[in-house]
Amino acid sequence: MTIEILEGQSKRLYSLVAPLVMNRDVLRQNNYYPFWTSPTHIWFLALDKKNVKAFFPVEITKKGEAKINNYYMAKADKRVFKSLIKEITAFCHRKYTLTAVALMQHKDLFESVGFQIAKEWKLYVKMEYHKPKRAEKTGKKK
Repeated sequence: MTIEILEGQSKRLYSLVAPLVMNRDVLRQNNYYPFWTSPTHIWFLALDKKNVKAFFPVEITKKGEAKINNYYMAKADKRVFKSLIKEITAFCHRKYTLTAVALMQHKDLFESVGFQIAKEWKLYVKMEYHKPKRAEKTGKKK
């Protein structure tokens, strides 16, 4: 699996994601909400050979926020998810506040990598990223 990072209106992006964003099953997974992009978006794609396994569009706002929204993951593969989030957090590190509007069924995945709930709705949850602290070593000193 490889991760590609593409600008929001690149021709390669359109050629890779068009078959998915026009697919009825993918739209159903996104609660029939359409996917969209702009020049302020950066897309992170997980590719297995030439097939897109997942994509996470990240919108960079003027207020210094990087927002994940309207993403796609085939079968909620944890390995693919963690690889994409690792790339996104590395990209956003120290520059932007990272948030996500996640599907309710993916809330646990986001929490497992350091996102915390900011607001919940019926189908979605807004989450904010906080870099996970390393587990403190516990041991008795003699």
